[in-house]
Amino acid sequence: MVAQALGGNGPLMIGISYAGAIIGAVMIGLRYYAGKVTGRLWPADMIWVTISFTFAMIAQVLLVFAACYGIGNHQSAVDPKTAQTGFLYQWIFHVFSILSMGFGKLAIVALLLNIQGPTHPKKRIFLLFVGSSTMFLDAFQATFVWFQCEPKRKLWLSDLPGNCDLQTQILASGVFQGTWSATSDFILAIYPIFVFWGLNASLKMRLGLAGLFLGGLVAGVAAIMKSVSILTLLAKSDVLYAVSPLMLWAVTENWLIIIMGSIPPIRALFVRFFRRMGLTPSSKNSYGDSVHLSNMRPSQRDRLGSRRSTGLGSDFIIMSKSADGIEEVPRKDGGIRITTNVTVDHDEKSFV
Repeated sequence: MVAQALGGNGPLMIGISYAGAIIGAVMIGLRYYAGKVTGRLWPADMIWVTISFTFAMIAQVLLVFAACYGIGNHQSAVDPKTAQTGFLYQWIFHVFSILSMGFGKLAIVALLLNIQGPTHPKKRIFLLFVGSSTMFLDAFQATFVWFQCEPKRKLWLSDLPGNCDLQTQILASGVFQGTWSATSDFILAIYPIFVFWGLNASLKMRLGLAGLFLGGLVAGVAAIMKSVSILTLLAKSDVLYAVSPLMLWAVTENWLIIIMGSIPPIRALFVRFFRRMGLTPSSKNSYGDSVHLSNMRPSQRDRLGSRRSTGLGSDFIIMSKSADGIEEVPRKDGGIRITTNVTVDHDEKSFV
């Protein structure tokens, strides 16, 4: 009976979601390895993305179960009792899918905060607002869906006596949550441009660093399509088939947030790999030969800086008080140097 229920858009849902899950798992594995390489195995962004990945995998399993019980197929081709089980899996799927998106956004916010450092307090507050508001709306929607029907089991048992008077309100809140989800995707994708654009680095380097985050725009498009799918649900009579685009776009956004959000942290791995293959020139910054603190005298190291691992790799920090504040200078070997107007005499050479 269950095997016969799989049909329509069901196989498509399973195929696309499995592809996303496999790529997402690979990216998480690379991200974990990058953490070991850079010496920061469990920063805040890694913790949040691990939670997001766990919830996404649970949602993935629930999507497969829902499809096997008729979700995505036409109602006329599925036994009503089987379809009811499919609807139950579908609703539980949305809970884990929505929460996975929220935790995924928190991972990106944590990564940006780490890269940005303690500078620009107003920008930090803005990032925290984007992350916390998105998580709040996601948690609210994941909870609110279970209160639209009375009794609550009528949510998946349509022939049960009762009512679903809050169905319209649930759809409206779902559209709002989806719209803000798309907005936050766009914000988190574009925000790094403002962080990296003012750096004292080449245009190519600035565009490259900002471009690492632009993949979030694709997740934003998926969020828009998800909201459009919600708007069309009330006009559909074949609900079993009609909910499949919503689930498909939801799981697509899930995996895109995890995949695209994992590209910046593993940048150092690719840079290191290409350098070992001899495909990139040795790293030099705009000031000439890069100087590591390990080459300085102990007194210079104590006075000028310390080692720090950033969200894009490991590097040293050279800090000094100045009227200009702290400036972040990207390095071509995968790290970010945070420095100010400092002059150091080393081997009869001067650099700023």
